[in-house]
Amino acid sequence: MDFISEFIQKKKLGQLLVEKGLVQEEQLVQCLQEQAQTKEFLGELLVRKGFINEEVLYKTLAEQLHARFLSFEEAGKVLANVDTRELSQVITPGFLRQHSLFVLSYSGSQIEVLTSDPLNLILRDQIAGVTKREVAYAVCSKTTAQNLLEDSKKKAHDVGAKLIEQAIAAPAAAVERLCERCGDDMIFVLTEIAKKHKDPLARRSAIRRMSAFHAGALVFVFQQLFKIERDPQNKEIIGAFLQKHQKA
Repeated sequence: MDFISEFIQKKKLGQLLVEKGLVQEEQLVQCLQEQAQTKEFLGELLVRKGFINEEVLYKTLAEQLHARFLSFEEAGKVLANVDTRELSQVITPGFLRQHSLFVLSYSGSQIEVLTSDPLNLILRDQIAGVTKREVAYAVCSKTTAQNLLEDSKKKAHDVGAKLIEQAIAAPAAAVERLCERCGDDMIFVLTEIAKKHKDPLARRSAIRRMSAFHAGALVFVFQQLFKIERDPQNKEIIGAFLQKHQKA
């Protein structure tokens, strides 16, 4: 979004807040003047000064954008019904986590994404490019987005801990199927398999799966694996990965 469009958007939001009696005109003028100096987002400035609470702000923003607003509880209920395994084929969990995004629904032509940053049109274009789908935004508060992110991390960790326990005791063929289903949010699961499984074929499945993910975050992991791996073929795969990506 260019500066002029962003300013018009913020001005419209401020006017709407005043018209609804949620903010006094003097408060809006004060924040607009301060915002010109601090470059802080208008909504965050209004909340920081205590002129409006966060949830009311984001509800008003959603109304302005003709998008639905979801509280933490409402979002949790919707997200519980999303098929995350199939979703990982559409957009990676790592991308969603990086931008604090949550997919509410998706079809062959459209994807609905919950965000606390619905004015970020550049990000919306990125989502459309990655998913090859038309993007519809739903809105939540920044606190809700942070809480949902923490909740998803905890759930992923709990699921991952169970998977690790099962995988370490499973035969190589079962581990290979498990590794194929692991997305980049399960790198810690794959790492534990690559470190601890007794069968080199099982470790190889985890190593190969990890090598398909973002290299920059995994160089250190592969350095550690290189030190402890004893199987020549596995060590060759790890070494090739490091030779390629340590220089990048």
